[in-house]
Amino acid sequence: NALVTGGSGLLGLNILLQGSPLYTFLGLSHKRQLSLPSVQLTEIDLGSLQSIEEVLKINTPKLVIHTAGMTDVDGCSRDPNAANFINGILPGNLAKVCCDLGIKFVHISTDHLFDGKGSFVSEEASPKPLNAYGYSKALGEDAVLHNNKEALIVRCNFFTWGPSYRLSFSDFIYNNLANGQPITLADDVYYTPALAQNLIDAIFALLSKDAL
Repeated sequence: NALVTGGSGLLGLNILLQGSPLYTFLGLSHKRQLSLPSVQLTEIDLGSLQSIEEVLKINTPKLVIHTAGMTDVDGCSRDPNAANFINGILPGNLAKVCCDLGIKFVHISTDHLFDGKGSFVSEEASPKPLNAYGYSKALGEDAVLHNNKEALIVRCNFFTWGPSYRLSFSDFIYNNLANGQPITLADDVYYTPALAQNLIDAIFALLSKDAL
């Protein structure tokens, strides 16, 4: 009775694997088919309000967690129209149907919304994104809240292991260090990522406190 979009992505996959005693899970995967114990899988066209409504009416979830998105920052810069559609318009579609059907909706956003001129930015601050990815995610937040004022938006940056088909940034660092390979990283970037498992616990803690 909880539907997770982006089931093959880093956060979506971790949610499906970690789970919660309060929910049984239905996973949505766009390109890659998954085989997970105790997790049902289905398909949905997030670009179609009719398709979203049909899937949600058939499966009757009490909760939808939207983790799917275009997360390649360089790819978003190369194709901002695709980024704006995937990260900006599609979340609004899903939020609208969830609102109409009375389904709790959680939208996973990003910390790429700000220009870096201040630290520990308040959630009341207006976004000032510096790149196409951040701009598209800001559009998504606006679309979600416009269509579903009760939605919960979680702005986050997280780290975790990655599956064999998609190694994470943490895997990149660990594997190179373990193999004695030099790596080059920025020395002027500061952020506060959360361990994915802790982030997931926080999401469900917010849900348990009815923070929507």
